[in-house]
Amino acid sequence: MRTLTKGRLGLVAALIALGLSAPACNRSVHTIWGSIALSVTVPAKAQVDQLSYVVTGHGIAPIAGSVKTARPQETWESLITNVPVGDDYALDVSATSVDKRLACRRATKVSVHRNATTRVHLDLECVAAGDGKVIITVALACSGNVRLVSYSVAPLSASVGGTINLAATPLDADIGILGYAWSAPFGSFDDPEAAQTTYLCSAPGHITLNLIAAADTCQESHDIGVDCLAPP
Repeated sequence: MRTLTKGRLGLVAALIALGLSAPACNRSVHTIWGSIALSVTVPAKAQVDQLSYVVTGHGIAPIAGSVKTARPQETWESLITNVPVGDDYALDVSATSVDKRLACRRATKVSVHRNATTRVHLDLECVAAGDGKVIITVALACSGNVRLVSYSVAPLSASVGGTINLAATPLDADIGILGYAWSAPFGSFDDPEAAQTTYLCSAPGHITLNLIAAADTCQESHDIGVDCLAPP
């Protein structure tokens, strides 16, 4: 009967170790990311100069951050990046007035898609701080088979200083009363919270307008491209 020498035993042990460890070398974990473009409106009475947010769900470590400005403002924007792809993340936004008298908060559910940016708009609601209650209004992103509104744009282009007519129309009378929020990186709206409004071109270029329609149970977002033309 052949016996193994110490050297051969060492060689066999090394080969076994290599065989066992080889599969681990081929394993890799690929996380697919997306992002959340957050826009927030705070009641003017609140006088807020710092906003905080946190994203939780799907077993990830909470993604938290804050935005601070030199003076109070009513509208806020923040891009939350490196969020793993997934549905129904919990997004919680909060703020406290500079005089500490008002506590503001709102929460929603948001889905993050591969290599894409999900737009979310929240209107914070505020109550007196320290009274033992904070109002949280939950606005879920509407599922793929639910449509709240259709929209029309006319004309699709206008010269700087000209206007474009915008209209959002509910698709179902049973939806109830909808809330609207129009936004754009440049230019202005006659009434950004109306179903029908006008957009004023302030600078030349291709502009992406955003419409958010919100019902009691969910909200949806639409990006609308228009062109603002330089004067001849």
